[in-house]
Amino acid sequence: LSSPYRAPSVTIETPNSSTSLSSFPDCLFQHRQPLSSTLIPEIHREIARKISSMLLYQEKLLTDIEAKEMDHIAQ
Repeated sequence: LSSPYRAPSVTIETPNSSTSLSSFPDCLFQHRQPLSSTLIPEIHREIARKISSMLLYQEKLLTDIEAKEMDHIAQ
């Protein structure tokens, strides 16, 4: 019997790379056994890392947009 929990894959687009595919770690979808105390901090670190990179990318994007607006106003 196959598990109904399938790891969704997330498409992340960055300007300097072709579309890259990153999947959530399989450990997040192993619901049958309780999560070990060593695994939880690992999951938290992974989530924090993903959110941090998303925020950094978002900030870079906003900075680029602001710079373009300033250039446009200056012309």
